[in-house]
Amino acid sequence: LIIFETDGAPNSRAIANMSGSGADSYYAIRVHNPQNLSDPTNVEWPSGGSYGNAEVYGVVQQIAALTTANVAALCELVRGSQVLAAVKADGYGHGMVPAARAALAGGAAWLGVADLDEAVALRRAGLTAPVLCMMTFGDPAEAVRHDIDLAAGSAGYVAAVEAAAVRVGVQARLHLKADTGLSRGGATPADWPGVVAAALAAQARGSIRVTGLWSHFACADMPGH
Repeated sequence: LIIFETDGAPNSRAIANMSGSGADSYYAIRVHNPQNLSDPTNVEWPSGGSYGNAEVYGVVQQIAALTTANVAALCELVRGSQVLAAVKADGYGHGMVPAARAALAGGAAWLGVADLDEAVALRRAGLTAPVLCMMTFGDPAEAVRHDIDLAAGSAGYVAAVEAAAVRVGVQARLHLKADTGLSRGGATPADWPGVVAAALAAQARGSIRVTGLWSHFACADMPGH
């Protein structure tokens, strides 16, 4: 197993776990240029490692191929609906930018990230697909400037997004988040009317556009939930 970690910058690292002699061995792998995986020499195995560059390169390429295939299968299952691929936390350790590209190749229409820095990093890597930032860490101004959809679960954050939009002179795109039991940033039933009222008022002023409503299910893996 290789856990490929990269933020799209040169000299990114990965951790490889290769079984051998009844035990697992862990190695740090250096990827000189994650944006050019067509060249296996970009992947450097540490001195003394028992696996060559070509083999490591092959595993990295397999990860991308599996991501593309998995997303394509999901798109087929939900045909008629758009798929958002969450690539937060550095693509869950596989590299945010390579994971995003692989997901888009499989048919994903959207990308999802946790924080604003991740969202802006996708834009700076040249990715133009719609991006939803699911949490509220950081100043939303750069995200608004880069045409990133934001999520708000409080009237206070609606106001922060509106202020950022006015400051940069760009209409913000906003998804309102309701809490349905997970308690992760969504508006409670008591707070929901105030969030909706704040968003509609800001939309009437032309500073934001409400583009979606969403929630993070508490028990999404339970049938019937």
